[in-house]
Amino acid sequence: MGNTEDAELLRQVILGNEEALLALYRRHASYVHALARRILRDKDEAKNVVQETFLRIWNKAEYFDPELETPRTGREWPRWS
Repeated sequence: MGNTEDAELLRQVILGNEEALLALYRRHASYVHALARRILRDKDEAKNVVQETFLRIWNKAEYFDPELETPRTGREWPRWS
């Protein structure tokens, strides 16, 4: 699966498709976890980062333009903190 498939999954997340979010999670969670664990050096905190990352994808999906792989123009990109 490549960026095209991810963009389509994100389109589905924007429409409220939980299965699409699950597919993105299955595809990217281990990478997010490994990166967070490397940076934080804490297994439990890395798990929290993964959970928070995908929760924010779900809650903020409408701000992302799947075609451009960037935030939509004309809107302020939401702050993640």
